[in-house]
Amino acid sequence: MKKLLLVILLTVLLASTLSTGLAAEPSEASGPYSKDTRVSAPTDAVLTVDKVMNSEVLGRRHIQRWERVIDDVVHVQNDYVRIHVDLDTNEIILYEKQWRDIKFESVDIKPFEPPDGEYIWKKVVLFVEEEDCGLLGDFFKGSPLEGSPLYAFLDAVEYPLLSWEVRYTDGTTVMYGLDGNRIGHAMIAAPSAKGYLASGTSEVWSHELAWKVARNSANFWYSRWTDSTTQVYDPYPWSDRISPYVRDPACKFYYAIGHGGSDKYEGEEDNGARYTYYTADQVYADMRHRSPMRFALMVHCESMEATGPGTFSHEFRRGSMIGTVTVGFENLTEASTWANLMVFGWQNAMLLCMDAGYTIYDAYQIATWMFDSVAPYARFLGDTSTTVVGRSGVKGLVWNAETGWPLSGAKVEAHGTGHQVFTNAYGYYELPLPPGTYTLTASYFTFYDTTYTVQVFRNTFTEWHFVLEPMYPGFPIPLGSPGDLAEVGALWPG
Repeated sequence: MKKLLLVILLTVLLASTLSTGLAAEPSEASGPYSKDTRVSAPTDAVLTVDKVMNSEVLGRRHIQRWERVIDDVVHVQNDYVRIHVDLDTNEIILYEKQWRDIKFESVDIKPFEPPDGEYIWKKVVLFVEEEDCGLLGDFFKGSPLEGSPLYAFLDAVEYPLLSWEVRYTDGTTVMYGLDGNRIGHAMIAAPSAKGYLASGTSEVWSHELAWKVARNSANFWYSRWTDSTTQVYDPYPWSDRISPYVRDPACKFYYAIGHGGSDKYEGEEDNGARYTYYTADQVYADMRHRSPMRFALMVHCESMEATGPGTFSHEFRRGSMIGTVTVGFENLTEASTWANLMVFGWQNAMLLCMDAGYTIYDAYQIATWMFDSVAPYARFLGDTSTTVVGRSGVKGLVWNAETGWPLSGAKVEAHGTGHQVFTNAYGYYELPLPPGTYTLTASYFTFYDTTYTVQVFRNTFTEWHFVLEPMYPGFPIPLGSPGDLAEVGALWPG
């Protein structure tokens, strides 16, 4: 691939004259628009959106957006121009621009073929500064979403950062360095939850086969609770086959079966010698920049002989007892052959009950009651109220079509359910609902109601936004109605 350019100097953000193929920059927020008022476009401006809208909510408008692409290859994150034109009045009704003054030097980018399966697209992305990895724009300023990360990197990175961005067919978006090594992922495109499962080796072939069967059985349940799972046999070395998955904040479910103790997960060679897959110290390093694992099931003989700092249980939970659970064993090496065999039935019974909606603790108790030969060895530690069948519903924003500002205190209700919430000060709502199809209506005093049919899926919140048209354009929003209800049932995602 030909040589490209890398940022070496960034000056202040510009708000100066727009150069596009559409129109000269307007001096006001809105003003006269003429197709004849044209100037030459910047050489690295690429028209990515050119769409005519004819909507009852948004009205008749022509939406255009330009993004910066250097040499037709390097996509500059967050350098853009967007213009909305009212087709009835021929006026510019929205104009926004971020276009930075950047100097470059040449860098050779080698061809890259993404690993890990089929992909939809790949592109080279330039993050000029760290803020390019978060939510920008006036709309998010002052809200809990301001600066929220759109990208997460496995280790510290330096800016400006040039990397490959790859969208896979499973919906994940993964970031790779120019050397081809994975360095992170996009938070929004990534699945809401992932699972990781590993089975080890043994000199006794029947043990190894049983471990694989148990891992496959666990994967059946894990795949019901997550958007994707990864299964690994003989996960050596840890730095390639375990660590990248545990580091991923989207990985919420961990499973390992084999030999080992409370601080060491091991495999076994044909001569009976043990070798280490993973240690609690490595878990600590991998977990330090992310939230605790929701559920870690460790089926090795002494996996929870100890549970304090420096153990698997402690490091997967990051020392927390809220929203996180570890389950494992103590002294299983002393158990009878029958008890060891019953571990597999115990495991399946617990996961089945978890899938049925029981808390992990109740599922653990039921399985231990059913397979009481396992009871002396099974151990539970963590939040007794945690479930794996996650919350579901609809969430989003409600805003004023005339001003573009969020509406605080707008009501969002699901027909026929009795469920309703009100938006908070930032126009955000979160309406918990079980999976299914719902008719939702957003309403606000002196605004026209808007109704949509929305599908809710298991373990996730469907994102749905409402734009409400005022009944009396130009008039101020009435005070105190229903602003005093703004906080009722309105939640920001944690």
